[in-house]
Amino acid sequence: MSDLQIAQNLKGQVTNFIGVLNKRSQDVISRRFGLKNGRKETLESIGSGYKITRERVRQIEEVALRDLRRNFGRFNFNPYVQLTTEFLKEYGNALKEDKLFSLFSGNEKSSAENAALVLMMAVSNQFSRFIEDDDFNTFWSFKDPAYSEKVRNAVAQFVTFLKRSKEAVKEDNLLEVSTTRAIRDVSINDLKILISYLSLSKHIGKNIFGEWGLVAWPHIVPRGVKDKAYLVLRRENKPKHFNEIAQLINTSSFDRKKANAQTVHNELIKDDRFVLVGRGLYALAEWGYEPGTIKDLVTGFLKKKGPTPKDKIVAFVTSARFVKPNTVLLSLQDSKLFRKDEKGRVFLKEI
Repeated sequence: MSDLQIAQNLKGQVTNFIGVLNKRSQDVISRRFGLKNGRKETLESIGSGYKITRERVRQIEEVALRDLRRNFGRFNFNPYVQLTTEFLKEYGNALKEDKLFSLFSGNEKSSAENAALVLMMAVSNQFSRFIEDDDFNTFWSFKDPAYSEKVRNAVAQFVTFLKRSKEAVKEDNLLEVSTTRAIRDVSINDLKILISYLSLSKHIGKNIFGEWGLVAWPHIVPRGVKDKAYLVLRRENKPKHFNEIAQLINTSSFDRKKANAQTVHNELIKDDRFVLVGRGLYALAEWGYEPGTIKDLVTGFLKKKGPTPKDKIVAFVTSARFVKPNTVLLSLQDSKLFRKDEKGRVFLKEI
């Protein structure tokens, strides 16, 4: 039986299950959980239809859920409870809600089938739903609070580690880093479980290259063209023309926003993380490239080295910029900046 068939069977079972309630209670529960179409309704919207207060709707819902809990054993939910239990155990006894939905029905989005699962779990005596807050996404675990505390403790330690180290962790190294440096008093020996835990946190994310870090870091969650350009250049590990950088951004799985090549050029030229190393070619400053024009590079070089033969100046500049030797020689003809001594060496003109 496919995931969808199992989910549809549970949906039918839940439809029969809420039949133990009166018509209004059935309607309130169905709309509050989204049993018809997956879209949950607010207390206010339901109350306005019945011309009652939101508090009265909340009371009806509370009584209805109590009645459903009392009648839970009359219906054969055991196969679904067992399946859900297996999912939770496979992922370390805690699962982000959309991941649970995906495992159950094949669809991580809200749907009538997934709403039926939520209602079943909510009225059983085995599961707990932890609502989204400032630190965590909505997730499910078991009633025993020890399970959820383990997760929260592990995630909190990993967040602290990232803040202290200020370095992203490659997914291949995630388990080793976690067990030896990040998470001290929680034993996690399965990468799948660790990833499941980290995905619960609203402070931790993974970039498109499989590196985990804090979502506040621009190289984990890029917030604009410059951040995206930084990531694709890091992956390419060599200078690229701004047209190529735009193409790389657009073919990477960032979002649906398309990068315009001219916008990329305009943004990168103002950002200290990037160095223009040729005609339209950008490199990362962290690769050792120094900012500035060819004349700026020659000036800095001569300040350090003193009078230097032309061939050595050309060799230095062409190693730092993607330019032809003649372009360097042309720059050296600026008599306002450079002079030659009797040996033909170039030195800075005193101004």
